[in-house]
Amino acid sequence: MPVRNMIFKNGCYYHVYNRGVSKNDIFYRNCDRDRFLRKVRYYSEKFGVSVLSYALMNNHFHFFVRQDRDGGIKNFLQKLQQSHSLYFNLKYRREGALFESRFKAKEVTKEDYFLDVQKYIANNPFKVKVSSERGIASSGLNLRG
Repeated sequence: MPVRNMIFKNGCYYHVYNRGVSKNDIFYRNCDRDRFLRKVRYYSEKFGVSVLSYALMNNHFHFFVRQDRDGGIKNFLQKLQQSHSLYFNLKYRREGALFESRFKAKEVTKEDYFLDVQKYIANNPFKVKVSSERGIASSGLNLRG
C-alpha cells in the first residue's frame, strides 16, 4: 500500500471514511454495527481521538473526529479496521480484504466546511433512501464519554 502523506495534528478536525472492497457490505446486521461501535469507543479512548459524529452505512462509514494525542487517528483507524475485518471474516466465513484501501481523510480547517461535513455525515443514511436496518448516523456524540 502507498505511504500516507497526510500528517494528523493534535487539536485538528478531520473527516475520515472508508468503504468495502468493490463497494461490498462491511455490515450485514445491526449486531455488526453494535460491535463496530463498541470498538470505536474502545480505540478512540485508547488512542486519544474524539468522535464528534459518525454515519455507518452497509458498505461504508464516515467519522468526524479530532485528534487529541500524537498518532491517534492513524492508530485508531488502523486498529478499528483490522479488528472489524478479522471479526467479519471469521463470523461470515470469508477471506481477503474487507476494506477498499487505507482510510481516506480530509482536514477540516474552514468554518463552512466544518458545518458541511457534519450535515453530510448526519444526512448520509437518508440520502441513499435506506431503512434504519441499512444505516445509522449520530451527531453531537462524543463516544469517549
